[in-house]
Amino acid sequence: MTWKDWAERKEEQRRKLCKDRMLEAGQSKRIWDELYKVVDASDVLVEILDARDPMGTRTKHVEDYIKKDCPHKHIVLLINKCDLVPPGVTARWVKVLSHEYPTIAFKASVTNPFGKATLIQLLKQFDSLHKDKKTISIGFIGYPNVGKSSVINSLKKKGVCKVAPIPGETKVWQYVALTKRIYLIDCPGIVYDEGHAKPESLERLYDVHNWVDTEDFLKMVAHRFGKLKKGGEAHSDVVAKMVLNDWQRGKISYFVPPPDVQGDEAVEVAELAKKIEEDKEDVPVEEDDKGKEEAKAEEEKKDKAEKDAKEAKKNAKMVRKEKWEKDKKEKNENEKIGKGKDKPSTKEAHTDKA
Repeated sequence: MTWKDWAERKEEQRRKLCKDRMLEAGQSKRIWDELYKVVDASDVLVEILDARDPMGTRTKHVEDYIKKDCPHKHIVLLINKCDLVPPGVTARWVKVLSHEYPTIAFKASVTNPFGKATLIQLLKQFDSLHKDKKTISIGFIGYPNVGKSSVINSLKKKGVCKVAPIPGETKVWQYVALTKRIYLIDCPGIVYDEGHAKPESLERLYDVHNWVDTEDFLKMVAHRFGKLKKGGEAHSDVVAKMVLNDWQRGKISYFVPPPDVQGDEAVEVAELAKKIEEDKEDVPVEEDDKGKEEAKAEEEKKDKAEKDAKEAKKNAKMVRKEKWEKDKKEKNENEKIGKGKDKPSTKEAHTDKA
């Protein structure tokens, strides 16, 4: 079975199973086609997981496909948003998932990331395994809003990928150069299963109780917060976006507890948990001198272009002002000359009287 056949079959299952409209942004056929392109183009797939529910945000079907039909491609698990759960929870999940694939704890941030150097070091190790190629591509895949674009921005230390706390912000895949040999690919979010959260967390946050289904929950929240249309009907779409935003920003207090670990693994977990709690970034991995020179030259070139553009704009404004003043002066002079010609002389005025 080809990837496209598999994707089409999953699309059919999705249409039958998906009843929650809040997940539609990540489940269209176009998105699955974009995922196929990213998987096909990548040498390494970094699957971004949400630290609050790593197993619930894993795309196991994609992992199984890669393992079976693309065994030459590498998979890395990256547990993002580790600042939203207790450090010990993230550390235990890292230890548990490391039995399957290389796993890294991460906090996406342009100014203060966690785990960035560890990820870069791992990517450079994969790069060394593919020295026969001119470049290698790293695809970032995962559920909507697990932070794929934010992770890439953290690696680049600037906003090269657009991010938003709503599903579906990334529409198509995009290439971003990390070094002269390593390229990153940002992929739209995909969803296979329906989402979930414990009712207790929702009850505490929204002060609603005993709802029957998703629609009933949205209606109760709408009435509770006054999100109503004309006639008192619940504005479910607005409330759905509000709940999703609360989830993305960590307002909904919830995480899935990881399995317990014993022995030496427990010691390693404790050390990692301490490191996460102190929010210590790894020792930065320096890029090669040529790479740094290229980056510096590119930055200087960009600054010069911006400076030249501002100067050109300023000069153009001055030229327009000078031209306007010159035209105004000429107009005033012409008006004076015209008035002088139209006004009769004193002699002519007496002659007319006579």
